[in-house]
Parts: sequence; C-alpha cells; structure tokens
Amino acid sequence: PTLTAVTVEITYDPAVLEITQLRTGNLWDQQSELERVIDGQNGVARITVGQGFDAQPTNEALIASVDVVGKQPGQTIVSFGPQTLLVRAGVSGSLPVTLRSIVLTIQ
Repeated sequence: PTLTAVTVEITYDPAVLEITQLRTGNLWDQQSELERVIDGQNGVARITVGQGFDAQPTNEALIASVDVVGKQPGQTIVSFGPQTLLVRAGVSGSLPVTLRSIVLTIQ
C-alpha cells in the first residue's frame, strides 16, 4: 500500500530546548501541510503532511525539518511521541511508528 500521510510528534524538555521552526519535507512532489503545532510550554511539536492529488513520491526521505535553540547548558532527550503515525492507501486506520529517542547535549 502507498503511503498517503505522515504525522511526526516530537516531545522535548522545554526548559532546555526551544523549537523555533518546523517545516515540511519533500516526500511527494505535491503535498499538503495538514497540521503544524509547536507547544513550547508543554514541550510538544507535531506536523502532519499528506500526499497531494495525483502526487508522485520523490526520491527523498525528508518528512520534516526542525530548528532548535538551546536555552541552557545540559542534556535533554528528544523523543518521537505516540501521535507519530503513518497512513497508507487501502489500509484501515493508521499505523503507529516507534522510533529511537535522541540525546542532545547543549553547551
């Protein structure tokens, strides 16, 4: 089945890290941004991108890009939250995705 939409949810410690920008990638040659949320108070960022009508997949694998700024020195864990999902044509419901967390060191 063909991938038709992707949601990526990022959780982080807002005392250590700030997400300043969240942009869609280039999975398809035509796509729609369905949702973009940066909740700096609770440390959650989420973006949903859907395949455009008659769109073709690109040879790229960039779902989204994130710009971050360290607020203070220290380590923080950036994780992919439970709303990280894939939607595929012909498949009922969405498929949860489990990805590894990232440890960032802010100096």
